[in-house]
Amino acid sequence: SGDSIFGIIGRFSVLEKKQGLIIDKIQIFNLLKCLRNCEKHQQCQYASFNSSFCVLYSFYAKYYLQNGSKGFLYEKKNQKNFGLVNYWPIEDGQARDLVGSKDLYDSFNTVYSQDRHGSTNSALNFSGGKIRAPTGVYFGNEFTVLAWVKLKSYMQMQRLFDFGNDQVNNVIVILTCEQNYLCIEFFKGFNKDRMSTTILPDLNVWYHFGFSLKAGKVKIYLNGTLAVSFIKEVNPLYAIERTRNYFGGNDWAIPSAGDYHCDEMKFFNIELSDSEIRDEYFYEFH
Repeated sequence: SGDSIFGIIGRFSVLEKKQGLIIDKIQIFNLLKCLRNCEKHQQCQYASFNSSFCVLYSFYAKYYLQNGSKGFLYEKKNQKNFGLVNYWPIEDGQARDLVGSKDLYDSFNTVYSQDRHGSTNSALNFSGGKIRAPTGVYFGNEFTVLAWVKLKSYMQMQRLFDFGNDQVNNVIVILTCEQNYLCIEFFKGFNKDRMSTTILPDLNVWYHFGFSLKAGKVKIYLNGTLAVSFIKEVNPLYAIERTRNYFGGNDWAIPSAGDYHCDEMKFFNIELSDSEIRDEYFYEFH
């Protein structure tokens, strides 16, 4: 039954400050019915109940809990493996990693701007700029990266991200390769695999990008839809610490800087399914 698969976290509430946290709000006068509603929704991981009001929350509510509530917050006991290892929501003029504590730093020609919902100081805005991520193990042979991006110009070789060790073992997504098309580069040591596409985003439009790798197969998603998949196997990636990690550009190539907005960068250590990436685009949770 619904109550047997939930545990009580306690008198916590969710700081409802952003999209993607709330799945539904329902007027219900029975706790068990509230929990059963959460049980029915695969995406529901938390539920709060307060005498006559039931709120269903996504997995991301985990990172917005606060003490103090008139009611109780309940959590599904057996959560699926979300595989989320880094999450930079960009909010309140900060680029904190809510999961892996890899807060971004050392920005250059970068300010905070409005996100696609109109919230202030809630997106990174590069103007020939970049920002650095700390040393860490970000990638292995299976991963998914999601991000919202709005290009301001077709300045050449703008990197959505470039994580590596100088020019060794890099994982790179370039938004504007030859003819301004998107491309991906994977380095194993000094050996490079480049995958070119015909994806050409319009300027000044927000797009949701997704990139995944599993068993050597690469998939690229645009606005929740699979746009390109590379059947050929790429070089296996080393799951190692990468020390020179940037959004926007890097510190070794010329040109290497970003001229775009970005927001909601999420790194997973698993391959998300087509439907999960579609849900992330439409609902900002899966």
